[in-house]
Amino acid sequence: MKILVFGVGAIGSLMAHYLCKAGNDVTVVARSTYEELNKNGLVIRHYLQKKTTVDHPRIVKEADERHYDIVFSVMQGQQQLTLLPVLSSLNADLLVLVGNNMETDKCEEALKNMPHLYGFQGSAGHREDGVTVAGRLPVTGLTVGGLNRRPSDPEILKLKKAFNVSGYKITPVDNMYAYYMYHIAEIMPYCYLSYHLDCDLKKATGKQIQMVMDATGECFGYLKDQRIPVMPPGEDSYYAGGAKKKAMHMLYSVMSKTVLGKLMVSDHCENGIREMKYLDKLFEEYRKEHPGRQMPTWDEMRKWALPAFENADDYAPQNTNDAKTKSRDYFNNHRRSRLAGGGYWRHDYKYAFSIIKKIKPENLIDIGCGPGAFLSEVSRLFPDVQLNALDLSEEMIEETRNRLSGKVIATVGDSENMPLEDEQYQVVTCNMSIHHYPHPQKAVNEMYRILKKGGYLLLNDMDCASPIRAVANFCFPRMKAGDVKMYNRDEILELMKIAGFKKVKYRKISPFTFQCIAKKQRMDHKGDNRL
Repeated sequence: MKILVFGVGAIGSLMAHYLCKAGNDVTVVARSTYEELNKNGLVIRHYLQKKTTVDHPRIVKEADERHYDIVFSVMQGQQQLTLLPVLSSLNADLLVLVGNNMETDKCEEALKNMPHLYGFQGSAGHREDGVTVAGRLPVTGLTVGGLNRRPSDPEILKLKKAFNVSGYKITPVDNMYAYYMYHIAEIMPYCYLSYHLDCDLKKATGKQIQMVMDATGECFGYLKDQRIPVMPPGEDSYYAGGAKKKAMHMLYSVMSKTVLGKLMVSDHCENGIREMKYLDKLFEEYRKEHPGRQMPTWDEMRKWALPAFENADDYAPQNTNDAKTKSRDYFNNHRRSRLAGGGYWRHDYKYAFSIIKKIKPENLIDIGCGPGAFLSEVSRLFPDVQLNALDLSEEMIEETRNRLSGKVIATVGDSENMPLEDEQYQVVTCNMSIHHYPHPQKAVNEMYRILKKGGYLLLNDMDCASPIRAVANFCFPRMKAGDVKMYNRDEILELMKIAGFKKVKYRKISPFTFQCIAKKQRMDHKGDNRL
């Protein structure tokens, strides 16, 4: 089937993945990410499943005049309206508008001459460093229907044919207008709480989770008074008391204290605040136009979110640890400490030296160089190598310059946005630094960019048994040195793969450390690819 997808955010990317997996001829409309998707493909990190997929649909900047069996428009509600003139002019058998939609009346008017349905996909996530981080269950579902009707049998068959793949389920419903309204009732109180806690749901108390349940129950009662049928049928029973309510309370509690709450709720609150503000505004307008029962818990929780909504354009959670600032400040103030000088890890340098000896590079750059301890040894062992260094800390760079006495070109800079030209270095090294990086993919992408074709990346860092790693990752955000995360083998290899490295070797070099050796191909497709 020929499928067109508008929107490759977290929801649209996952939908496009399943459509590609089902063997369809998929075209994706992407404007801001056009170059990125053409180069790297549609890369999705399935967070809970711990795997990464790469699909290669056809990428276009604008919809063309081709005939499509189905067009999916996967947009935030406020974005969907601006696209209606384009959607209404497409040559398609069926259009499906996917996402929260509080202005279906405008959609109905614009699309009155085009077969269309409304849908909602049960997944979440966000875009990060050119990669979609997807939060999904083992089976991803698309709830779909007309505004006030069940999809016809031919429409259901067409959708099931498009998603004829394991792991995806089509659920037809009789009334998507009702579905959207009750979905608002369930998501908004949780979002209000998220903003109240600066998008850190792990802080949620039992009382606050009970308020989420009570506010949703109030809204369900209000909507039923408006004679809007409960959708999905029976959903109100989870807020009415008894065993089902206890089970729902437990689900909310588990979500709040685990990564599920981050993936399914707080990530979207943080990254999609304009949509949440839009939904809140339209629902409040609906309440004014349709007076009904009071919703005191809802109204109290809504006040928690108003400061975030008022500053939506500049919103950022106030509890976000600025790891870069912490790291820079710490190392500026501890320029001669054993930790800053790499004293704990110097025995690992020999593994990099053995590779450098074989390569015999003309130049080398050390990323996150600290006070230059590693480069000082390189200078002693390989005096003909031109040395370069980059670090976020001004004091570390000054210490490196002093230690190497004019033998190094040292630059203050961010590893995620290096002030360096493309393809300049034969060897890039990074010793005990990547665990400080908030966005490691950006850093590895930059390392790949500055490497010459045929060049090597030598990356050393910590790797411990899972229980130790778990404890370390719990403690890192609470430490003063700006530590972010200890990455495991699969995560490191994934960073390399996404950056573009085709030949990668990972090895343990001690019970607590690893070395990763990655080579940039000499040619774009064929050529020397030996490690």
